[in-house]
Amino acid sequence: MRSPALHYTPRAGRRLRGAPYGRLDSLPRPRRVWVTLGEQRRRHSLHAVYILSVWLHIVSVAVWLGGSLFLALVVVPVLRRPENRDGAAQLVYAAGVRFRAVGWTCFGILVATGIYNLNHRGNDWSYLWSGLLWQGRQGRALAVKLSLVGAVLVISFIHDWYIGPKASEKLLADPTSTEAQKLRKVASWIGRANVLLGLAIVVMAALFVRGGI
Repeated sequence: MRSPALHYTPRAGRRLRGAPYGRLDSLPRPRRVWVTLGEQRRRHSLHAVYILSVWLHIVSVAVWLGGSLFLALVVVPVLRRPENRDGAAQLVYAAGVRFRAVGWTCFGILVATGIYNLNHRGNDWSYLWSGLLWQGRQGRALAVKLSLVGAVLVISFIHDWYIGPKASEKLLADPTSTEAQKLRKVASWIGRANVLLGLAIVVMAALFVRGGI
């Protein structure tokens, strides 16, 4: 009798190297693979954790990028209207400090879930050091994506912890001063560049999961 603690899982063979697609004789015969129910449950649990990690990854991107777009396309233009200029500097400063905490929390989640997702897909640190991680179409897409992520982290650090606070300080002290206006423009352009880089990251992520570039 077949043991109830075992579960039969057919495993289809892969196409042999150099064999044309569509040739049935190019595929090896499927092998019988007996998996214990405990192992099957473990795999299901790991897959559920992976799905949760992917969900957190996507939500973190949506929160950071959506929040950045909301600030750039809604909040700042509204505050530039003449009737809203009184107190605009205080509001921008308060919103920036609040979103800075949200944004860097999202960055932390993105880095942690990104590493886990790559590891779950069969990539370990040896692939990184040997260069295997960057090979092929998906490897190129991943390399471009991670380069853009690195640029976003550096630019965000400069904007959130140096240029932004300094610009807010000068604007609160004297909004009409030359230095305050100069720092405001620099902070604004850095924020726009970060948003564009974020949109490019989304494009590269879509290309990565759909075959690469």
